[in-house]
Amino acid sequence: LDHEHKGQRTGMTFSADEALLQAWKEAWYDAGWKPRVLTLKEAAMHPDFLQFNATLHDHMPFGEYDVLCFLRHLAMVEVGGGWMADYDVFPLNPLKNGGHNAFLPNGGKFTAYEELLGPGAVPSLVSGTSREWNRMAHAIYQDAIVHRNEDFWSDFFSFIDLDKERPGLYEIEDAVVPGRKVLTGHHWGPADCKITDGKLA
Repeated sequence: LDHEHKGQRTGMTFSADEALLQAWKEAWYDAGWKPRVLTLKEAAMHPDFLQFNATLHDHMPFGEYDVLCFLRHLAMVEVGGGWMADYDVFPLNPLKNGGHNAFLPNGGKFTAYEELLGPGAVPSLVSGTSREWNRMAHAIYQDAIVHRNEDFWSDFFSFIDLDKERPGLYEIEDAVVPGRKVLTGHHWGPADCKITDGKLA
């Protein structure tokens, strides 16, 4: 979600955020997508937005950034579902059937593409129908309520927790290369291409 207020907490300056977002939009557009930046306006259209927003702000150990990470799932419901990518996730290889909602992987079931070594996945690149986004939005929200007494919690922690407690609740694929594996500071050679072979982003 684009921040439209003074609550920005990404760890970068506003100008750095804007530059990264512009690079993200250009990269996905050049890869054949029609990228769209979601805002609180889309999330606020969801009938449960007020409940989510109030609870996450007032009764949870969250900062503004962490609240937005939960609310973005509501925004995806309201735009009809589909694909969501964090603004530091860039495309690598094209999808076999393209990115149209009619061809969502796993029959449209909520799917996260950055698999972890342990349980769960990073919700950095995700797809699903609108109904699936709604189902998972409520699942991670309820999980956050369960963990409201933790010193810190996030949507990322909820995805890990839900996969441990309810395996199969969402699909997980190994299709995103973590930045640490490619941002190494050295020039790439042919052998390095194996790291990104078959990866979506």
